[in-house]
Order: sequence, then structure tokens, then C-alpha cells
Amino acid sequence: MTKAAIRNLFTPGQRVTVTNHYITREDHPCFGTRVRMVARVTTSHLHFAESGSVAWPKASQMTADGGTVRLFGGGVGQAADAPFLTIQL
Repeated sequence: MTKAAIRNLFTPGQRVTVTNHYITREDHPCFGTRVRMVARVTTSHLHFAESGSVAWPKASQMTADGGTVRLFGGGVGQAADAPFLTIQL
């Protein structure tokens, strides 16, 4: 699936379940698994109403399969193939 096709899976107002594999501090607002509402989708970012935005990684660092989108390598200093976010549509 292309990067554009993955971006098109998201629409404003859509509620998704986001698991953050990068944040390890339990007191951080993005830690663990949370239900978030998509606020806006642009060519550069996926914006959530509750917790800011996520920059789209390179196409090679994104997968979509059966209602699950996985982003890799999005954290600062994170390896390109390390899990970053898993998003359940």
C-alpha cells in the first residue's frame, strides 16, 4: 500500500486506538494505548485532537494491514525499523 493510500485511511473525526511503542514514561500523555480522535490529515502530519501530531515517516517505514497501520522509526534517535506507533482503525 502506498504512503498516500495509508494517509487516506484517516479522516477528521475518526476515532482510532493508538499504541505508542517509543514513549516509556508512564506519566507521559502519549504513553501506552489510548483512543484518539483524528483532527486533521495533511501530507506531512497526522494531527490528533487530544495530543498533537505525528509526522508521517518515509513510505518504507509504514505498513497497513487489516485495519492496522504501523509506523516505524518515528522517535528521536530511533532505528528506522523500530516500532513507533500502532494505530487500529
